[in-house]
Amino acid sequence: MSTTKASKVTTTMDPDNIDEEALITSEAPESVEIMVTGNSDLQGDYDSNDIDFPKLGVAQAVGPLAEEWKKGDIVIDGDLKVGDLKNPVLVHIIKANKRYVEDLPYGGDEIPRTFNTKEEVFEAGGTITWGDGAPSFKAVMDCLVCIRASDEEWEQTGETKGEGKWVKRKGDVEASFPFDHDGEHFLFATWRIKGASYKTAAKKVTQAAKFYYRESLSQGNFVLTTELVGRRDGGSYVVASLAKGSQNPEELRNWFKEFTA
Repeated sequence: MSTTKASKVTTTMDPDNIDEEALITSEAPESVEIMVTGNSDLQGDYDSNDIDFPKLGVAQAVGPLAEEWKKGDIVIDGDLKVGDLKNPVLVHIIKANKRYVEDLPYGGDEIPRTFNTKEEVFEAGGTITWGDGAPSFKAVMDCLVCIRASDEEWEQTGETKGEGKWVKRKGDVEASFPFDHDGEHFLFATWRIKGASYKTAAKKVTQAAKFYYRESLSQGNFVLTTELVGRRDGGSYVVASLAKGSQNPEELRNWFKEFTA
């Protein structure tokens, strides 16, 4: 990969009490709202729920990505690796929607309730503070992201998808990155940011919207990294972080606007 970042282990984020299941980011988020218009061949009442975007996920020690991928791998739809602990990913965040999702045990049959505001949580008898006996809700951020195809791709060399190496791209780029603009190929995906990653990623999106990408989030891009956070028992979990990237060219910003218009 063209950009690298050494993996590291820190102990700054509640290392002893972290709920690793709450960090799983590969679950399907609710749709990030975009309009479905502009094609006269499409008739009926359509919205974002009628579009099946791939999902961006970060592999943890537990969860649906754990058996195939290594901790910290950044994966699209459980199949396409685009980054890892040493290789950040440049992402464009096109839309972001903050919600409150009921905190239920991972893997259960019960469907968590979702509300758009704290007031709706309180009206339903819930709380956003853990431990007071009421049903607990946690903030999540559902994002529509865009990733450009790099010059390298992940080649599997072992029995699991997490065993492999980065090689010069030789496959069919359009199969995985089906959108093209100005000679480059892109994919769009949805990403739910939650758990400890909410502080290190979702809050950075809010910060950008407030200060340096005030016109629109697509005004610039972000650098998505993953890192191991250590616990005193010797284990570790993964946190995803976003950092400010660079300003996007005006033509690319206009393309993003057309995509979501």
